[in-house]
Amino acid sequence: MRPKVADFLSEMDALAPFATAEEWDNVGLLAGRSGAEVSRVFITLDLTRETLAEAKQRRAELIIAHHPILFRGRKNLCEDDPEAALLCEMVRSDIAYIASHTCLDRAPGGVADTLAAAFSLRNVETGAEGFLRAGDLPAPMTLEALSALAQETLGASVRPYGSAGRKIGRLAVAPGSAGDFWREALRLGAGAILTGEISHHDALSALENGLCALEAGHFATERPVLSRLAACLQERADMLQWNVEFFVSQYAPWALKEDM
Repeated sequence: MRPKVADFLSEMDALAPFATAEEWDNVGLLAGRSGAEVSRVFITLDLTRETLAEAKQRRAELIIAHHPILFRGRKNLCEDDPEAALLCEMVRSDIAYIASHTCLDRAPGGVADTLAAAFSLRNVETGAEGFLRAGDLPAPMTLEALSALAQETLGASVRPYGSAGRKIGRLAVAPGSAGDFWREALRLGAGAILTGEISHHDALSALENGLCALEAGHFATERPVLSRLAACLQERADMLQWNVEFFVSQYAPWALKEDM
């Protein structure tokens, strides 16, 4: 059986209900025909020239992305503009686009849970309205060792804030741009917060309150969910006997390991 775009829209809504997205977000089916049949699905964080080229190379009829397109209001699709040119090329290629952003961030098994699992956190608690997880590391380690572990785990450069020898037993993780959740990390008993982006002033405030921070990059902290999402959708497709293939983007705009 070959599913339709609408079927994948329903599956994504079941995994990470669109109604749980932030009010300002733009999620759901953002381009394409809901009735179009799908045999190849391409999963990515972002729509870029490179990821669209990957999707076309894979002959995908559907892109499922974490970050939305048309995030800010547009008044035209003149192709002198890079985003408009990408959208037009995607539509001409008859590729549909589903985005699952903040709803996937906070969903069970979503972006935050995937990041927590990457560090084998135990006794995990949820905070910051579902966007943060805090749990115990398998064994306490110094901030320096934790930074090295994060760099190895995420394949990205990590910027630590705090004393290199500070022992960390409980870690909070908040993917993406979530440095302002440091107070919630403290409330949940963490000795450090790992996030994609943290401002200079939030990092200073966290340190002044006894919390270390690790900044690993927006892309690197969210990318791990792609493989997990592909596996979940593949499991559902097998159960429903859908004849469909899934592909995860290999494009990395920053210096990430190629084997991730």
